Amino acid sequence: MLSCKDMHERDVVKKIKDHIIKVYGGTAHKFHANAFTERGVSDLFGCLPPLGAAFFIEVKIPGGKPTQWQLNWLAEERKRGAIAGVC
Repeated sequence: MLSCKDMHERDVVKKIKDHIIKVYGGTAHKFHANAFTERGVSDLFGCLPPLGAAFFIEVKIPGGKPTQWQLNWLAEERKRGAIAGVC
């Protein structure tokens, strides 16, 4: 079993994705940034049943902190009614 100090962000993303799909029956997608990506876009996004609530998750390993761009993105998505936060 991995300890927190041994985990990479990709490991945390996979655990969160698997949990959302298995426990909530939702969809979860990893966003892969490129040169054309808007700054601050969250790592994970998806939809939770039964009402179709959109969510956005910025994933950080222990000790990691979101950038101001990421915090701004999450705040805007919350204003639109989505579930958004840092995990």
